[in-house]
Amino acid sequence: MTDIVTECTRAVIMLFILGYLLWIGKREELHRQKGWLYIISGFALVFFGSVIDITDNYESLNRFVVIGDTVTEAYLEKVGGFLLGSGLILVGFLHWLPLVAAVRKNQEDLLKYNEELEDQVAARTADLTVINERLVEEIDNRESLAKFPSEDPSPVLRIALDGTVLYANAAGSPILDYWSCGVGKSAPDVWRESVAEVLNSKTNTEIECKVDERTFSFMFAP
Repeated sequence: MTDIVTECTRAVIMLFILGYLLWIGKREELHRQKGWLYIISGFALVFFGSVIDITDNYESLNRFVVIGDTVTEAYLEKVGGFLLGSGLILVGFLHWLPLVAAVRKNQEDLLKYNEELEDQVAARTADLTVINERLVEEIDNRESLAKFPSEDPSPVLRIALDGTVLYANAAGSPILDYWSCGVGKSAPDVWRESVAEVLNSKTNTEIECKVDERTFSFMFAP
C-alpha cells in the first residue's frame, strides 16, 4: 500500500511539473529556445514511467503485457520512461543552460551600460548647471555694467559717427542743455569732428570743455 501511495504521489508531482512547464513555456514562448523541446519530452517520458510504475502493483493487469508486473512493463518503465526521459532532460539542460547564462550576462551588461549612462547624464547635468550658473553670472554682470552709466555721477554721453547723440545719463543733461540739443539730435560741429576723429583713429582722446562756469575733461573712447 505504501508503494502505491508513493508512486501515485510521484506521478502527480511529475504531472504538475509537466503541466507547469507547458503553461510557462506557452506564456513566455520558451518553445523557441534551444533545448526546451528536449526538456518537455524528457519530463513527459518520466511522467509516463511514473504512471506505468503504478500498474506493477496489480497482477491482474499482466494480461495487457505493457502494464502490470511484466518484463515489458519494467523495460518501458525503466528504459523508455526514466532512463530515456532523464537523458532527454539532461540534453535539454545542456542546450538551455548556456542560453540562460548568456541572457544573464546580457542583463548584467545592460545594467552596467545603464549605470554608465546615468553617470554620463549626471556629469553632463553638472556641466550644464555650471554653464547655466556662469551664464546667469554673466547676465548679472552685463546688467550691472548697463546700469553703470546711468548711475555714474559724472556725465556720460554716447555719440554716433554722424554726431547724433545716442545716449546721455542724468549728469550729462546740463551739457545737452548747454548745447541746445538732446538725445536723437546732432551735437555741435566741433564735437562731431572730435567724435569722428576718435572713431577713425580708434584711440582714446581727452578733451577739456567749459560748460557755463564748469570745466569738464572729456575722455573720448571709440
